[in-house]
Amino acid sequence: MGACLSSDETRRRSRAIDRQIAIERREVAKGSTMPTLLLLGPGDSGKTTCLRQFILQHSKGFSHEDRIGFVPAIRLNVVRAFAMIAEAITVLNLVYENADSKVRVLVRYAASIGIFQNLQNVIGALSRRLCQFYWSDKTVQGVLQYANEFNITDNCTFFFEKLEAVFDDRYEPTDQDILCMRTPTEHVSEHRFLLAGAPLRIFDVGGQRNVRARWISYFTDATLILFVASLSAYDQKLEEDGLTNRMHEALFLFETIINNPLLADKSVMLFLNKIDLFREKVARSPIARYFPDFTGKADPVKGNTYFANKFRRLNKYGEKRKVYVQNTCALDPKMMAKTLYIVTDVVRRFNLQAIGFGF
Repeated sequence: MGACLSSDETRRRSRAIDRQIAIERREVAKGSTMPTLLLLGPGDSGKTTCLRQFILQHSKGFSHEDRIGFVPAIRLNVVRAFAMIAEAITVLNLVYENADSKVRVLVRYAASIGIFQNLQNVIGALSRRLCQFYWSDKTVQGVLQYANEFNITDNCTFFFEKLEAVFDDRYEPTDQDILCMRTPTEHVSEHRFLLAGAPLRIFDVGGQRNVRARWISYFTDATLILFVASLSAYDQKLEEDGLTNRMHEALFLFETIINNPLLADKSVMLFLNKIDLFREKVARSPIARYFPDFTGKADPVKGNTYFANKFRRLNKYGEKRKVYVQNTCALDPKMMAKTLYIVTDVVRRFNLQAIGFGF
């Protein structure tokens, strides 16, 4: 059993913690040095969705102006999803259930969105009624079974089911709409939070290949690395090249990050995201088809363990460096609340160590 602390020692530690919390609150206000979390991961892993959960749960949320600002991006998500579906139907040589000219018009617009320089032109071309008409086609709905082969986004059904709201002139996105939307991170963004009294600064940087060169400039100041990988991406290919398996890319990227000498003394948290989609798809998309050494058949628990261990084994520092691994679904507020508690705990431990209390 551990030694008991005297009442004087207990009070001393309590006062020290209270002082530290007060200092932390002032640091957030004036921008002094504080724990810095670097949010990393490949594109479409859900890391920006994790950040939005931080904002919703540990900040003031999104203002009316913020929400209205998301409207064009959400509508563009719909347009791009239709373009991907149209391409899949063409490649698979499928036949539309309804040969009405309105469908052909929509396909032409959706498949040609690259020629539009003005987003409003795209949205104007795709009226709510036309989108609803297209989505009602059974061939369009059926092609979603090939979503992994054509990079059809996993948020499309969510927005297709609420097209009337999305294209309404008075549309103001809900929290769930904002979490479900997909927007590639092209610029570094900085956000500051108080997590249970502990300050935290988060840098969200792009996950696409063409922006990863910026990451290294943030390594020195980072105290925590939060790497987000999509579990459900094991059967998908990168949008950037259409060839590389997304899980292979995530593993390669994680190995590069975790073994970088500049990050040797940093705490690392690995979020295995989209656990809900992973559990749903393993029965119809065998893991062994993409990772031949997997022997767990259609068991999502064994599949989850298999990928978690693949990431863990990439840590060349072994027991010298703790890697926190957590399954999560960035769209689920309750699950993310539990996940963010782990982040809060790590930040708190960091701050207590900074004032002389080791663990």
